[in-house]
Amino acid sequence: MIEKDTVLNISELAEVINKQQVSVMFITTALFNTLADIDIDCLAGLRKILFGGERVSMPHVKKVLDRIGPDKLIHVYGPTESTVYATYYFINDIDE
Repeated sequence: MIEKDTVLNISELAEVINKQQVSVMFITTALFNTLADIDIDCLAGLRKILFGGERVSMPHVKKVLDRIGPDKLIHVYGPTESTVYATYYFINDIDE
């Protein structure tokens, strides 16, 4: 678990991801987009990135997919009521 203040500071969050060698994480789509824009390199060492909760931004997904490669990016969906993911989809390619 990461403190809220760290999550809200993208530079600090990226530092924690790298320093603690985070390998798998779930983040909201908004945070995914922000990391893609501000410090995409912090995502490169992750084995899996699960993200969801909001509509996907295809430009951000493409940007991250191009940087980290296939078999790492997973879009998840689960209504709040289910408390777990109801569906998931591995994103390995984007139709252009």
